[in-house]
Amino acid sequence: MWSIWLVMLLIALIFLVRDTYNIPFSEDWWLVPPLTGHEPNLLQWLWAQNNEHRIPFPRLILLLLLKATHGDFRTGMLLNIVVLSSLAFVSILVVRYIRGGRTSYADAFFPIALLHLGNWENMYWSWQFTQILPTVLTCAILLVIVSVRHLYTWEKAIIAGTSLILLPLSGANGLIFVPGLALWLSYSGVRQWRLGEGRSEKWIGAFLVGMAVVALALTGLYFVGYQSPPHDTPNPTFTAALWASLQFLALGFGPVARTSWILSTITIFGLLTISAGVLVFNIVRLEHRQRYRALGVLVFLGNMMLFALAIGWGRAEVLHLPVWGGIWPTRYVLLAVPALFTAYFIWELYAPAQIGKSLRWFVFGGMLLLIPLNTVHGFWWQKWYAAGAEALEQDLRKGLPLDTVANRNREFLFRWMDSNFDRLRMLRDAHVGLFANIVPDPVETEAPVDDAMVSSVSLSKASLNNSTNFSLITQEFHYNMSQASAVELVWGVNGWQPLPDLLWPAGTNVIDNVMHTPMTQEGDTFIAKVEVPVNSTLDYCFLLTKSESFDITWPMCDGNYQEIPSNDNLVEINSRLSITLNTQEIRYIRPEASEVKLIWGVNDWKPMPEALWPAGTEVRNNIMYTPMTKVGDAFVVKVEVPANTAFQYGFQITKRQGLFDIIYPVWDGNYQNMPTDDDTIEVVGGITLLSDVSDALAYKLYFLAGGVTLLSVWLANFFIFGFFKDIDGSPA
Repeated sequence: MWSIWLVMLLIALIFLVRDTYNIPFSEDWWLVPPLTGHEPNLLQWLWAQNNEHRIPFPRLILLLLLKATHGDFRTGMLLNIVVLSSLAFVSILVVRYIRGGRTSYADAFFPIALLHLGNWENMYWSWQFTQILPTVLTCAILLVIVSVRHLYTWEKAIIAGTSLILLPLSGANGLIFVPGLALWLSYSGVRQWRLGEGRSEKWIGAFLVGMAVVALALTGLYFVGYQSPPHDTPNPTFTAALWASLQFLALGFGPVARTSWILSTITIFGLLTISAGVLVFNIVRLEHRQRYRALGVLVFLGNMMLFALAIGWGRAEVLHLPVWGGIWPTRYVLLAVPALFTAYFIWELYAPAQIGKSLRWFVFGGMLLLIPLNTVHGFWWQKWYAAGAEALEQDLRKGLPLDTVANRNREFLFRWMDSNFDRLRMLRDAHVGLFANIVPDPVETEAPVDDAMVSSVSLSKASLNNSTNFSLITQEFHYNMSQASAVELVWGVNGWQPLPDLLWPAGTNVIDNVMHTPMTQEGDTFIAKVEVPVNSTLDYCFLLTKSESFDITWPMCDGNYQEIPSNDNLVEINSRLSITLNTQEIRYIRPEASEVKLIWGVNDWKPMPEALWPAGTEVRNNIMYTPMTKVGDAFVVKVEVPANTAFQYGFQITKRQGLFDIIYPVWDGNYQNMPTDDDTIEVVGGITLLSDVSDALAYKLYFLAGGVTLLSVWLANFFIFGFFKDIDGSPA
């Protein structure tokens, strides 16, 4: 069992060294301003929302790690692995303790569940520490609950109390556990105060109650100034939320659960139902003094089910769910694992011996057999991420100009930072890693104007013009775009900073700290006039919001322009965009399927206008579903999408011939093209149960080497340590 833990840890560390990049990804970029000294208010940054999460504690830890390593983002990945392997290690010790000092081979379930490579997105993305930490904190409280008949020692009281008050500081995933666990901790404290005979025991009781009160106070503070995320969707139906909750819980088996939702949800429902039944039966049967631990486990299990329902309710109707393998990204896997942990401890503590042993071996054996398939799912994510990270790393090694690096890697970078790529500049100027190789663009070498003006919001136009440091000049923009019917000028000065509102043209709004000014249309030309300080750096682009032929329900941005004007000027720009429609014929090769639907969208999965939908198309959760026609071994459909627009799509296999219907529907995606002309796209079917197996066989050398290593270590352990046991298997 210990050899499995060791091998899983070593494999995770080997891939960390071999297949990761010191490249920020996604929300990692939010760490760049405080890392490089560009965050003016660190406390405000720590408390700021990221979607529904306030995560000051994990943010602070990641920031300190980056500061200590001068911006090596792989340290966060190492932290993820260390924390998960430590949780597995302690979980094994706890189950060994409650078993009376004996270890079972099935206890290897813990490291397998936490460290299999299906968790690639969790382990090798630094920011995921913000999601891993609340999971570890909740599991720490679970381990305290199951390890004691009475909470009477300072060590475990401190672990439980500290973990509880850190939960509301670690995001919504931890917050939802606070009320239930605070109730249990308060009950434990009052019970300890009443039953404790010595002063120390009474102080432990007071401490537990105090920690519960602090945790509840922090929970209330969490909602002061809280704003609902902009992507919140209407409430789903109860059935949809319940189905999504079951799918979430099934992810505890790993991302392979997405391949067969019916099988995985039936299995997890059965295991958790049995666990709940065993637990309730024992609570009724046990004497009053023996119910304490069982009630604690029941509170935790109930809180876990509440968490699953909250996740299901929040994700059942989310806009982008079909993008990630059915509806769930692989990063949700670890969030569901505590449900299986709870069930495992229930079987150990309360199930009849043979039944409990059989159930523990069932989940261990199942997780062991699923390692190859889960690994393949992890490699799918790794390949997708590595394609973008490796291309960016190569450009950084070449020492290309910033604008060139930004434009060549726009798709990998743009979604996660401002359009002027200031965070790239921050890393370059701070000489962080390969980013120090970026060559400044020519425009950056020119001396900027005094920035004091743009930071003041109290100056009037007259005082600006009378200043000896600067004067205002007028820039008139003419943007030629025959296919658009509405355009906004998106602009800022000296790094996209907004000007005082007295200088805004009529109708200007500030969105994400950038000015948006509507442009007036004269024929095919869109016009806007702005006033800026002389010799300041003017950053701008053009945001198309409507077209002549049909409404664009998504924004299209043209440019990342920059100049340093010294006098009044007329700037005329011909659009580099085209919103003409191209026909894309999609051919999906899947001979064993009998029904397939194309699930698609443009520019972040947004739907096309209804007039352009192919026959039979319907929209669910703001995503288009179009039936495909079977022609031989292929499923075919034609769609029209704007040229030079991100076209995202995947396939939902809803029926398959024969007895395999139980594992369907299956999602196969996430594909993307940037069409420039009419084209035929042929896709050979990817993610199904059968291709999971075939892809796993492609990595057979990894699994063979791992198996041989595991067997060798196990045999060595047996021969070395087996002699220290009596014949009956009890410790000597």
